[in-house]
Amino acid sequence: MTEDAWRQVNTVNARANTRIAYTPDQTQYARPDYWSEAPAADAARGDCEDYVLTKRRELIASGVTPDALSVAIVRTPRGETHSVLIVATHDGDYVLDNINPRIVRWDQTGYRWVSRQAPGAVFDWVAVDAAG
Repeated sequence: MTEDAWRQVNTVNARANTRIAYTPDQTQYARPDYWSEAPAADAARGDCEDYVLTKRRELIASGVTPDALSVAIVRTPRGETHSVLIVATHDGDYVLDNINPRIVRWDQTGYRWVSRQAPGAVFDWVAVDAAG
């Protein structure tokens, strides 16, 4: 990933984390789980998967190839189910997250990995070895 592309990834991550106010789906949609992109402008509300979909949309619009992006489901150290966006680079896979504003390698998150989209295959999901 070029320096300019990496800068764009950081910008998109920070902008979404700042612009979207965390709001659980139960509060916003009166249902336990609803995946939706945040509006492209103005303030928005959403939970973790809404951050993920918004970041994915904005990264693709900025020129990042969709094949480099995948969604993952993890368990936080507190045991909560959580969604993150993974950006595949030549240096490894990095996680864009709304809990941690820093972009870190997947193995530095402290999360237990459950499943993720197969890279380059939006509708194919794979289980992740619990030891990974």
